[in-house]
Amino acid sequence: MKKVLRIICLVLAVLLALSVAACGKNAKSTKIFADEDLSEYVTLGKYKGITVDTKSEEYKAAYAQIFKSDVDTNDLYVKKNEGQVALGDIANIDYEGKKDGVAFAGGTASGYDLEIGSHSFIDGFEDGLIGVNIGDTVDLNLTFPNDYGNAELAGAAVVFTVKVNYVKSSDLPDENDIYAELDYKSEKAYKDDLNKRAAISLLINQVVGDSKVESIPEKDIDIFLNAVYDYYNNYYLENNNMSFEQVLKNNSMTVDSFKTQMSSTAEAQLKNTIVSYAILQKEGIKADYELKDKEKVNQDVMDEMTSVENSVRNFIYENAIIK
Repeated sequence: MKKVLRIICLVLAVLLALSVAACGKNAKSTKIFADEDLSEYVTLGKYKGITVDTKSEEYKAAYAQIFKSDVDTNDLYVKKNEGQVALGDIANIDYEGKKDGVAFAGGTASGYDLEIGSHSFIDGFEDGLIGVNIGDTVDLNLTFPNDYGNAELAGAAVVFTVKVNYVKSSDLPDENDIYAELDYKSEKAYKDDLNKRAAISLLINQVVGDSKVESIPEKDIDIFLNAVYDYYNNYYLENNNMSFEQVLKNNSMTVDSFKTQMSSTAEAQLKNTIVSYAILQKEGIKADYELKDKEKVNQDVMDEMTSVENSVRNFIYENAIIK
């Protein structure tokens, strides 16, 4: 269903959003950026005593962006439950695709946010939802393109049964109305955390901008890409009963071509990460975490990276001047 660009965008979104680390009792040796003197790769800029002006437009913009990210991540948009689906809407849908009356792999999902007009799905899918009443269920009689990556579906006539659950409004909820849904005890607790995260966002941008990264070790890029691939392979096996390799194949990609396309993005992502590790190394900051599932070794890499970055961000914040 999803085209190559959609797959890459999904991966990038999750790379930026991963935050599953927990503080553990036992420190573990790092698997990424391990046994390396990072001063050979990174020249750190100033990271202590930085001033953040909470009245600046830059700060207000960071605050608004983080609030919107909370809304996006937790699906807290004001939802339209009446009316019809229109071009440009983000419709939340359930769908099931069948060929000859039998559901096919990768053709079923629940609670999927689809931007109508994005051309993320095969021709006719999104157009077929325009004008449908919110809450209704429709059958879409469609045909996969002849050059579709999955030979079993290429050129095949299929029927997608689609239910439109709701449409996301462009209106954001009020900050005071969502704190409980985000597990904060009070409005003040939520706003205090928003302010802290906005300040940290500006601090990290300045620290990374003032630091110079000469290069990223190739072995660390490979570790990261393997971790990303395993993360998605586990996700699709658990939720769609198919491997990520098959998902890529359905979109005319191989594992190698996926990693090649992701490598430049991985390097850009790791430039931020290696700065955190360099500060961790220089300051002797301890970042512990607990491996939740010993069977998913590469998820451990993601957990560790998040733990290190969070520890360093808190260190920078605690040593900043907030006014």
